[in-house]
Amino acid sequence: MKAGDTIGCKEINKTFVIDEVIMGIAHFEWDSKQFQLGVRELIMLGYEVVKETSPINALFKRHYNAIVKRGLIDKNTTTNEFHDKLHEELDELNDVWTCKEEFVKEATDCIHVLVNMLIHEGVDIEKELIKNIEHNETRKD
Repeated sequence: MKAGDTIGCKEINKTFVIDEVIMGIAHFEWDSKQFQLGVRELIMLGYEVVKETSPINALFKRHYNAIVKRGLIDKNTTTNEFHDKLHEELDELNDVWTCKEEFVKEATDCIHVLVNMLIHEGVDIEKELIKNIEHNETRKD
């Protein structure tokens, strides 16, 4: 385990990004407090230790965690709530269609809503993006 790896606790649907590991001790933040625990202790406490190998997954998970921290997503958030949020963001996108700066911001918000929904459902974003790209590269239509 090294800095940048993630650990997650299924019980509370929480993932932590490890800040650094010094002599087998993982340093991470939870609820704005710094923690230091050994990997073995984390596993004994019920945490699933996950090595995050994809920079894109780590980036998207960072955004997801920021939204969770703001209280906008929790373990009870439903697909319908993500759907409603996406429609809200699409409406905002339509309102700023002619202003490039605002358009980029709202388009990015739409992307994040979709990605957050997939992360919430346990989807490996990078894996699915690669599958989609490969599918489109070989399409005959």
